[in-house]
Amino acid sequence: MRKLIIVRCIRPDRVLPAVQVFVAARRFTFIDVDDVEVEATGLRKSESMPVLSTTFDPDIEAHVSETQQREYVNSLPNQAAPAPRPANRATDGPEVVEEQAEMPAEPVVVQNGEVECEQATEEFFPPPSLDWPSCGSVGHPELCCRPCVHYGAGRCAEGNSCGYCHMPHHVQPKLDKLQRTFVQELPPAALLATILPCLHARAQASGIAEPASSILRLVEAKLAELGAPEPGRVNLKKLKNLAKALSKMSFSNLLKRFDVFTSPRKLRMSTVFEPGISLHVPVPVKEGCHGSTRGYPVSGAFRT
Repeated sequence: MRKLIIVRCIRPDRVLPAVQVFVAARRFTFIDVDDVEVEATGLRKSESMPVLSTTFDPDIEAHVSETQQREYVNSLPNQAAPAPRPANRATDGPEVVEEQAEMPAEPVVVQNGEVECEQATEEFFPPPSLDWPSCGSVGHPELCCRPCVHYGAGRCAEGNSCGYCHMPHHVQPKLDKLQRTFVQELPPAALLATILPCLHARAQASGIAEPASSILRLVEAKLAELGAPEPGRVNLKKLKNLAKALSKMSFSNLLKRFDVFTSPRKLRMSTVFEPGISLHVPVPVKEGCHGSTRGYPVSGAFRT
């Protein structure tokens, strides 16, 4: 190229021959290009589809997904538009909203003169009280319900009407698998004879022996109806271990064992607490009272 520049400057008439010599000297080398083939190749390439990338681009996919979601959200108001009113409907008058009145549940009379409701659940809850954080806390710690797992997590939506206890609880002892199997195989009379002393002990220790006397009389009457357990049919060692485990349970948990052969609904709604009976259980009051105690009434029936 330097020679061509020099030739062009000195002898312009020899530029064309010099170019021809330069091209001929570099023919069939890497810089030799056929103009016809280049033009044809360019035409074929322009007519073909561009090569698409086979790799996954997360940015492009995220952009496409975001665009589709935005279009879907923008189309929701059109889908939720109210249906057009009929043409023959008068629009000048006030709009009348029809509300369906709630029909009270019809009472159903059952045997023994008891009146029950068709919508009554199996378990009865006392009405909410300002003295208790929830309905299930009534009678804490001996007569309350199980602890509320939602309240423990700080997100109980039921509030004061929750059927579980909202007060602190100690770890409740439970029967192991062998003891549960033994209870299922135990005759009802032997089981009740084991539970009754534990009920008396818990009532005395909790200070509810006098108001809970009706419950204890009910258990004693049931034991008298079943009769004394037959000797020789029960493993005394297992029965002793069972009594030791039951003695650590609360009053309400012991009544659960009584429900094994007694209707829970009848026990809780009709016979456990007679109408007008209230239990005054000495329990700590809410925070801010410096640990003082006072009696809280337990009215109606309770859930275990």
